[in-house]
Amino acid sequence: SWTIQGVTVRSVLRMDNSYLKMLVESGCEQLNIGAESRSPRILKMINKGITPKNILAVNQKIKPFAIYPWFYFVVGFPGEAESDINKTIKLVIQLLRQNPRAKVSGIGCYTPYPGTPMYQDSQKLGFKPPRRLFDWRTYAVDQINIPWIKGKLKRKIEAIQFASFFLDEKARDVVASPIIKLAAWVYRPFAWFRLKHNCYQIPVDVWLGNKIKKKLARDRNWLK
Repeated sequence: SWTIQGVTVRSVLRMDNSYLKMLVESGCEQLNIGAESRSPRILKMINKGITPKNILAVNQKIKPFAIYPWFYFVVGFPGEAESDINKTIKLVIQLLRQNPRAKVSGIGCYTPYPGTPMYQDSQKLGFKPPRRLFDWRTYAVDQINIPWIKGKLKRKIEAIQFASFFLDEKARDVVASPIIKLAAWVYRPFAWFRLKHNCYQIPVDVWLGNKIKKKLARDRNWLK
């Protein structure tokens, strides 16, 4: 079995049924697809070249085949309104309901990287890049290191990042520990409630989950 990384929405739209059938017969189990956002304004800003309808069409196109579409989304772009973030959450929920095989990577937070078109714009908004290469180690989609995300909005995005990881059954596939798998299954309805109802108050689950995450990072025996 094998997985295709970095598939674009536009490339999947060009695949016909015979091509998708060939992928299944060859052992392809998953397509990792960069969707990024539900906001047409954000999709245009990042030069994605797609629309929200395209994303839904791809999900629907793959549905009849034994392939998992794994979608990636990002929030926290420069100038992104909270309403844009809410639109992305609604699209995530729609994708998962539309296709039982669909998965969504934990929704990441935008990080400016050197050489990208928005890097200079991010610096104008107050982003101060690390001075040493080593210091970039904490700059990733599961970290919030941008100055325009702070306060209540930062706490909301932290909750979105955490809860979105548990919306589907990927924890069952990527975690070996039966205890962690059970905890993920128990937490799943709460994750759905948070994102479905835009409820991010009292994020005790996020605090506890991140504590466990750090413990797992230090002690890999937890995963066995």
